[in-house]
Amino acid sequence: MLSLLLLMLAGVPAVPAWSRVEVLGWTRDGTAVAFRGTVQSLERPDGVMPSELAFLVLATPDGVPERLYRLERRQPMDEVTWADEGAEDIWKAAGTEKAAKQWLEAHPLSPPPPGGKLGSGIESRNGGRRLSLRVTFEGKGCRNAALQAAIGSAPRALLRDKCPPDAENLTLFDSTAQIAWSPDGTRAAIGWNITRAYKTKPGAPPPVDSGHFTVLAGSDGAKSGNNKKRR
Repeated sequence: MLSLLLLMLAGVPAVPAWSRVEVLGWTRDGTAVAFRGTVQSLERPDGVMPSELAFLVLATPDGVPERLYRLERRQPMDEVTWADEGAEDIWKAAGTEKAAKQWLEAHPLSPPPPGGKLGSGIESRNGGRRLSLRVTFEGKGCRNAALQAAIGSAPRALLRDKCPPDAENLTLFDSTAQIAWSPDGTRAAIGWNITRAYKTKPGAPPPVDSGHFTVLAGSDGAKSGNNKKRR
């Protein structure tokens, strides 16, 4: 709670480790990029939708989170616990749902194309710029993953996702990415979602979801809106 307070006093919003992220789009003047980040509960009873908190995150053109608003709380009747310690504190400290709606109404966004499965890689073009993304792995069993990106330069690791150390049986893997170009075409906001699933068997734990967000500017560095791992 103290670290959350210090971040808020410094003008930097605390952000949880995301379960999923969605790029909502850039403002038409390119001064901000918005995305939706959700945090799911640890307990996901069979046949019941997992409890989740959804946030509106506003970031600078460099991908640095600047403001955080509440969007939606979905909670089943069953008692649940939150996966990210402090998520409720962040929810309470964030701007209200009404303020989020007012901001979205005052700042129309250019909707990005839907995301796609990475598979062997995906590519997006904007004018004379070409952005390519692919995932690489290291280790055996539940492997660490890295999102490799190239935009006018050689491929490099843009985001990383580590396998939980106590999840040797997490072997199945699914990965999707979403790309949203800035209005001037010089930057690309990227949302990366991965799902690690246990081998299918009766009583197996639910999949583990992770979401990451960043903005890539030409051949320059990129700053991540969040690059933390959750279980």
